[in-house]
Amino acid sequence: MEAFPGLSPLLIGALILIYFGSALVRGLLGFGSGAPTLLFSAFILPPHEAVILSVFISTFAMLTLMPAGLRYGNIRIASPVMIGFALASILGVWAFANLRADWLTLVLGVLLILATLGDLTDCINHFTKNLNVKKPSVPLGLGFISGFLGSIGGAGVGYFLSVYVRWATNKPEIFRGTNILLSTFTNIWRVALFAIFGLLAWHYAVALVFFAPAVLAGNFIGAKAADRLSSQRYFRIFQLVLLIGAIILTIKGIRGLI
Repeated sequence: MEAFPGLSPLLIGALILIYFGSALVRGLLGFGSGAPTLLFSAFILPPHEAVILSVFISTFAMLTLMPAGLRYGNIRIASPVMIGFALASILGVWAFANLRADWLTLVLGVLLILATLGDLTDCINHFTKNLNVKKPSVPLGLGFISGFLGSIGGAGVGYFLSVYVRWATNKPEIFRGTNILLSTFTNIWRVALFAIFGLLAWHYAVALVFFAPAVLAGNFIGAKAADRLSSQRYFRIFQLVLLIGAIILTIKGIRGLI
């Protein structure tokens, strides 16, 4: 059984490299891997396939990081976000399942542009300054918004939620561990919804066999580097690359609709 019928070995190799690089980011930061995975794989796969594969393999990758999440993550901080995400993502996955491929490509590009720009320019930080983040309704609302948009676009959830997690945690290991808890939950929940909406197929499990070694290697290297490297400058450069790619993806979606 082929992982993706019609793809050449060269393109499958490119997907493996994409998932390795994304896992490296995930291991380093505890989040932020969905955007590069989805962005670059969307140039190889149809948009629906790219999103489902990204979430499916990300679920496996996050489960391998769960020991750190369980050790350092703060479930009290994560739980209201999880509740909001769980409710809104039902509607988000329904919208995802019913979007035309060209429209989905456009939505993916726009959402990734907004998510990356928001983090690059600190717009999200400025926005949250007007919120009383100590209120339980704030993380619940953030979870709701990210659940809807993230389930349609498949990525960008970590950028949005990390602002709240940054405020609510006071140590890097707790920040990373709480992000791992959130990312693991959001991925598992979306996979469950994909199954309920009849969007999963066997070739995703077959693809996991191909990509698992690269994902594990990326996770391991990123996790080792997390204690030794300052990720700020690296992440800024990486975001600029994402922004350029997201703009190209948006243009691709617009051209498909014209």
